Amino acid sequence: MIGINLLPEAYRRPERTSPKVFATALAGVILVCSSIGWFGVVYFGDLDRNQIKHQSVAETLAGVKERAKLYDDLVQERKDFSKRADTIKNIAKGRRLWVQFLDELIDVVTSGGDQDRHVAWFGSMQVRGSRDGRKGPAIQFPAHVQGNDIRKIANLHDDVEKARFFIDMEEYSPPAGAKAVDEDLYPPESFSFNWKWQMKPSSKWLKSQTSTAAKPK
Repeated sequence: MIGINLLPEAYRRPERTSPKVFATALAGVILVCSSIGWFGVVYFGDLDRNQIKHQSVAETLAGVKERAKLYDDLVQERKDFSKRADTIKNIAKGRRLWVQFLDELIDVVTSGGDQDRHVAWFGSMQVRGSRDGRKGPAIQFPAHVQGNDIRKIANLHDDVEKARFFIDMEEYSPPAGAKAVDEDLYPPESFSFNWKWQMKPSSKWLKSQTSTAAKPK
C-alpha cells in the first residue's frame, strides 16, 4: 500500500527507520565487531605463543649447535692424539736402549770373569745412524784381546754371537787381529782389531717383531 503525504514540506514529519531494520543492522554490526575482536584475540594470542615457542626452539637449537661443535672439536682432538700416540709408539719401537746394550756387551766381554776364555776391552765406540732409515745403526769400535793366543779372538766372537742383542745384527767384520806388544800390560802381547757391526733396520729388530706379533688381529 502506497501512502501519499499531501501536506506541505514544512509540515511533513521526517520518515523514521523501521525498528526491525535498525535492530537487524545493529545486530549485524555487533556480530561483525565481535567476530573481529574474537579473531584479534585468537590471532594475537597464537602469535604470542608462537613467538615464545620460536624463541625456545631457537635457544635449544643454539645449545645443540654448540654441543655439536664441541663434539666435532673433541673428535678432531682425539684423532690428533691418536696420531701423536702412534708417532710416539713408532719412535719408541725404533729406539734402542743403548745402556742395556752396553750392559749386555760388557757381560759378554768380561765372560763372567773367565780370563782363560778371553780378556777383551775397547778403546772407544762410535755409533752412526742411517739417514734414510733403510739400514740400522752402524757400530765401530777398536777392540783388543789380551794374550798371545789368537783363539781367544774366536772365543770372543762366539760369545758375542750367542748374546741376545746379536740377533739384531745384520753383518759384522770377521774375526781377525794384528799382534801388538805393550810392556805396560801383563802379559804384554795382545791382538787388536777394528770391530765393525751393521745392525738391521729398526723394523726388523727383535722387539719390533715381538710387538707386532703381540698385536691382536
